[in-house]
Parts: sequence; C-alpha cells; structure tokens
Amino acid sequence: MQEEIAQVVSYHNGVAEVSTRVQNTCNHCEQSSHCGTSLLARYLAPKPENIRLHTHHPLQPGQQVKIGLPESLLLKLAFAIYVMPIVILLLSATLLTALFPALGEIWLILICVVACVSWFIVLRQGIRTQRFEIREPEIIQVYQPDETPVKFVATP
Repeated sequence: MQEEIAQVVSYHNGVAEVSTRVQNTCNHCEQSSHCGTSLLARYLAPKPENIRLHTHHPLQPGQQVKIGLPESLLLKLAFAIYVMPIVILLLSATLLTALFPALGEIWLILICVVACVSWFIVLRQGIRTQRFEIREPEIIQVYQPDETPVKFVATP
C-alpha cells in the first residue's frame, strides 16, 4: 500500500476533500546548483493535489490523515499508461509494414500516432464509465488535531 499524509481541507456529508503535496527530491543533492533538473524543479514547483474521499470518519479542516492506495492498482495504471502505448506503437508499425510494404514513412508514423491516441481515448472513456476498476484512496489513519506527523508549509 502506497501511503501519504494529507491535510483535510473540508468535510461535508461524508465527503472529505484532502490536500497532499507532490514530493520532489530535487535540490537535495550536491549538484543542485549546477543541475538543469533542479532549476526546473525550482520554477515548476509541485502544487498541492486536492482529492475527494468518501469516509464515515467525521473530520475537521486542518486535521491530518494518512491515505493509501494499493500497489496493484498503481501497477495496472502504470501498465495502461506507459507500457500499452509502446506495445500498440510497435504492433501497429510491424503490422502496417508487413501488410503494406509500399506505405510511406509519413503515413506509417501518422497511423501509429493515431493508434496510440485512440488507446488513450479508450482508456479515458473506460475510466469515466467505470469499465476499468479505479478505486479512490482510502483513509488508513486519522490523526487527532494535536498530533501533527507532517508540518505543511504554505508556498508563496
């Protein structure tokens, strides 16, 4: 289970909106003053992510909770988002080259790109219509207001 500490922004009728920060490891090494990635990380600072969760715990704004997401779901999503487009690209290029050897490279590239874009459209529709199982993170632990495992610092 992948876990993250989140801060409750609002709670109303069993729905909590929590805010998490994307953690960045840049600017912590010796090369950060000379690194292009560190420079980009400074200017493209991660913004807080707000997530809506259904819960039966009554929560207060400012309270911290630990939320979790199963690794199996993360692996399925990573496969669907990163691996499947590469597989589709390779399969479509191989099949098109074998079936239509006189097809020009421009057409081959365009058809392969259309195939990959079509996969993302199918994936998005499947997530919207809930044909693909996407569960929301679950609240693992609720911290009392006097317990603060992580101090949230406002970014300018």
